[in-house]
Amino acid sequence: MRSAESAGLPILLNASKENAPVGAFSLYENSQNMNQQNFSRPTRVAQEIKKTLADLLLREAKDPRFHKINLTDCKISKDLAVAKVHFALIGHNQDDPEVANVLQALDKAKGYLRSELGRRLKLRIVPDIRFYYDSAPEHAAYIEDLINKALNK
Repeated sequence: MRSAESAGLPILLNASKENAPVGAFSLYENSQNMNQQNFSRPTRVAQEIKKTLADLLLREAKDPRFHKINLTDCKISKDLAVAKVHFALIGHNQDDPEVANVLQALDKAKGYLRSELGRRLKLRIVPDIRFYYDSAPEHAAYIEDLINKALNK
């Protein structure tokens, strides 16, 4: 496979659409295409929703149960209609009644959180928020304990 330089094509290091000659290899266009593929609109919106919800729950929510929440993931549907927010509670496992209480409180505050998301993110369609408990952190701790036990034997 021949490189662009050996093929007689100029290599533009400071390439832009405005100054790129026709038919030239443009690093600018390749980098733009990569960014569009890796960070689609739903991915970017999900990141912003996670960041904004974390800020709302930590700083503005009056319920003290929300201060223990750690948002672990946010996934959004392609049509931006549904956001699945995964959370973990610091110091609790899935079987604790506190998890059910927090999940119930989150469902009760869903309307307020959704309206604040719409106001802050200025989305035309604000997604429906669904909360799920994420047991991955406690599973990771369990695996880490197993590894430590195996190494100490």
